[in-house]
Amino acid sequence: MRRKILLRTALILICMSAVAAIYTFVVIPSVKEKERAAFERFIDEAEEHDDLVTVLIYNGKTPLFPGTVITESTEQYFTSEEIPENAAVYGYVSDPDKIYGMQVRYTICEGQQISMQSFKKYIYEYEGGERLKDFNIQSLVAGQAMPGRYVDIMLIYPDGRTAVVVPKIQICDIVTERVNGTDVNSVVFAVNDREYSDLINAEYEGRLDIRVYIDVSQDASLKTYVPGRMTAGAGAS
Repeated sequence: MRRKILLRTALILICMSAVAAIYTFVVIPSVKEKERAAFERFIDEAEEHDDLVTVLIYNGKTPLFPGTVITESTEQYFTSEEIPENAAVYGYVSDPDKIYGMQVRYTICEGQQISMQSFKKYIYEYEGGERLKDFNIQSLVAGQAMPGRYVDIMLIYPDGRTAVVVPKIQICDIVTERVNGTDVNSVVFAVNDREYSDLINAEYEGRLDIRVYIDVSQDASLKTYVPGRMTAGAGAS
């Protein structure tokens, strides 16, 4: 009796293994092949009926976070691709000029189709007496520094100490130029007279760098820079 039960159990297990093997090596590949063939037919039919549309695709390795402004420095990460109209996202964008100067509303990741729903009009609220000025910045923090994001402008003294020159200021634009084989980054900020004077003085005392705010709701850092006096800074992380 016990032997019959063991034999029956073994037969059941063998049958289950056979069914699993059939699904793994026959049914599933067949379904995938049918899906692939159907998609290829869909593409071919779209091409035949001229149903392809041009859509912008974001190909940057670093996501475009909310608040980022589309400028010349970010436009380079968009490419145009032709895809079937039925596969295009609602409100798709074909012309990069349509989003130039716009501000990102929702995070955009690599490979994502570009829709007007992801942007809003960029309005910079000047506090009065500000002017746009560009400053050479040592680095762009592994690609996280983008127009629209907030940063601390830091002074790095020759001995490695740091000071916060201008806390929590918004980047208006970034321009990167190739000079003697080296990328030189100029970052544009809207600064008032006091901030402009401090930054000019700081450039003579060391080199400028930035520290990016991960979230716009973060409190501003304390300004620690005093012109002409080497102070121990807040410490760039």
